Amino acid sequence: MKLTTILSIFILSVASAFGQQYTISGYVKDLATGEVLVGATVYDTALQKGATTNGYGFYSLSLPAGSHTVHCSFVGYQTVEFSANLNGNVSHNFGLAEETVSLETVTVTAEGRDMALRTNQFCEERLTMRSIRQMPSMFGEADVVKVVQLQSGVKTLGDGSSGMFVRGGGNDQNLILIDEAPIYNPSHLFGLVSIFNPDAVNHVELFKSNMPAQYGGRVSSVIDCKMKEGNPNKFDFAVGISPLSSTLTASGPVLRERASFLVSARKSLIDLFCGAGDVFSLMPAFYDVNAKLNFQINSRNRLFLSFYNGKDRIESSDGFFNRWGNTSGTLRWNVNIGSRLFVNTSVIVSDYTNYMEFNENKHKYRWETGITDVNLKTDLAFYISPENTVKAGLGTTHHHFVPGQTADSLQSIPQISAFEHFAYLLHDFTPVEWLGVNYGVRLSVFQNCGEATWYEYDSEHQVVGTKKNNSGVYKTHTSVEPRVNVNFKLPADRSLT
Repeated sequence: MKLTTILSIFILSVASAFGQQYTISGYVKDLATGEVLVGATVYDTALQKGATTNGYGFYSLSLPAGSHTVHCSFVGYQTVEFSANLNGNVSHNFGLAEETVSLETVTVTAEGRDMALRTNQFCEERLTMRSIRQMPSMFGEADVVKVVQLQSGVKTLGDGSSGMFVRGGGNDQNLILIDEAPIYNPSHLFGLVSIFNPDAVNHVELFKSNMPAQYGGRVSSVIDCKMKEGNPNKFDFAVGISPLSSTLTASGPVLRERASFLVSARKSLIDLFCGAGDVFSLMPAFYDVNAKLNFQINSRNRLFLSFYNGKDRIESSDGFFNRWGNTSGTLRWNVNIGSRLFVNTSVIVSDYTNYMEFNENKHKYRWETGITDVNLKTDLAFYISPENTVKAGLGTTHHHFVPGQTADSLQSIPQISAFEHFAYLLHDFTPVEWLGVNYGVRLSVFQNCGEATWYEYDSEHQVVGTKKNNSGVYKTHTSVEPRVNVNFKLPADRSLT
């Protein structure tokens, strides 16, 4: 299909959505905790049109002028109604209360198999902490990664491993995010515990293979985890203990109904009772800390500051020591411009280090590796109609690689720097009830930069030339990534993607 044809389809689908319509938009939250509900449905039963909240709890539903009654629902929560006479755009936030069930009559509800057939979602699983805690767990630890491993299309190395092979992809081709910050090692205690603290996690989105254009850098899957925001109405404290770790969590308002905080910390227990060589020749230990602060500037602007720090260590009585871990921070600004345009701008820092030291022949050796990323990006979503959404974004990341550093400079591997830029455009629409289309393109540019030296070899593997770069960009790689998904709704409860 020619590019002009694709552009024509895009322009016609956008233009056809505009008419005498107005928009109801806002956020859907848990009434008790103030946490946003991702994937909640706002639906007009008379017109059979609806919208779902995005990853930040925002929805936008365009309807014809006139009187409407919309319902807001989410699994495990009571459905609420809102009536409006639309002669202009309306902003309305929903607060949902958890559903209570009497002991005399127990009704179990779940998302039906046809739920996915009514929405234009492709190879996506949404996991809430409610559903994660209901799954079988090892040593009583509710674990996000273990639940992800139970999904279809995901293979593992075993029950005690955090490795994941999704749709035939490699373990290193999974993009793992905590509040948009990439995480390079998702496990504690050799894979027995994941880095996702269940008391700090709001929800998780899993994309298997066919990931939308806003994600890049990996080819297998995406695990996008969003942290809780803290209770803006009252202070909450919780303490948890399991055979592997103990957890302390606190949240509450900083400015009532305007700003809130969340702090949750975990610490392993085994190292508190015995040292290296007492019971085990190698003694493992870990800790992690999640913190988040959010501030509602006004009805359209919100600021978030997220932080994660987690460290593992192994040590032995003969001098072996290994410490590794992730540190990340995200400053995020959400703004909804008008009632249909939602913009998210983020500054993200992510750091992973691995430090090792050991004794050999009465000498102490040290070795350190790592990677540091600094990322600036902007994403926008334009909700043209419930069946028609356009998303776009761009960003840049500076990578700093430490392949290997030791006290002896002659044995150290030179450090490397690079830039990674991206831009994408995505169109998600449903032209008819039985057909959903999600197509887009992502442009990726990778640039080597900074000081570097490389060599030229002949057929005998002898050095015949040397080139050196002192500063600036010296190599650029460009890739265009088109992505197309089509979903056909078949009779009964089946679909073809």
